[in-house]
Amino acid sequence: MAGAVRRLLREEPDGDLLVFLPGAGEIRRAQTALAELPDPKHPARRVIHLYKQREHQRVLRLCKAAHFRDPKLSANLFYMMLEGAHGCGQCIGMRQIGEQLVEIVDLMVENSLREQRADAAG
Repeated sequence: MAGAVRRLLREEPDGDLLVFLPGAGEIRRAQTALAELPDPKHPARRVIHLYKQREHQRVLRLCKAAHFRDPKLSANLFYMMLEGAHGCGQCIGMRQIGEQLVEIVDLMVENSLREQRADAAG
């Protein structure tokens, strides 16, 4: 997929390109391949940047809905963990990464709930 995108962008460097990727795995693989583009002004980098911004905003909305004391900080931490997990998944394995991410998120949610209860009592 990434090779086809690169070829199309070489053929039509000033045009737009819309790519439909069916699943999260394919999106991550395309991101990884396209992120290795040597040209910092390559149009594909903008697509990746916009995708990551949308994902971060989604995580921020979830943190706000969960009433984290500092939703922006929590969203940043969650998003950094997700980005790191994508990179580590190839060497550690996505199943183990997924299980450990769930544990970390559970701990963060528990901590947030403790803080909310303390604020309410306080």
